[in-house]
Amino acid sequence: MFSSKPLYPHTIVCEGECRIVRIDTDTVFDFCIAYPGFLRLFLKAASDNTLLVNEKLTNIMHRSLRQRLVAYLKAESVRQHSASILLPVTKTHLAHIIGVQRTSISRELAKMQKEGLLMCEKKKITLDRSMFNRY
Repeated sequence: MFSSKPLYPHTIVCEGECRIVRIDTDTVFDFCIAYPGFLRLFLKAASDNTLLVNEKLTNIMHRSLRQRLVAYLKAESVRQHSASILLPVTKTHLAHIIGVQRTSISRELAKMQKEGLLMCEKKKITLDRSMFNRY
């Protein structure tokens, strides 16, 4: 919205009747000045989006599927303050984030479990601390 190139190629799907409203940048700017709570939420959303883009770039920079998966699991472990994490997304969505097929995620998690690096129980994944030092 406030970018020098304010074009964002997105696809939006509505599950019911909806109305699309276009709000110009001056109106949003005035609203931010008048309502500090809105400004906080707006900045939080922008910051969260920046973190998401950074995470995706980090995932792309790692070469192997395992490296990308470990980077994601480590970040989620830090975010949840625990070595036992609940996947906040489906494996299909995780595969999309990492850039592979869902079956590849399942296969790699199974290999890592067989190697003793983690334990999978549906959406709960318990990471072995040695994984943090190995990768």
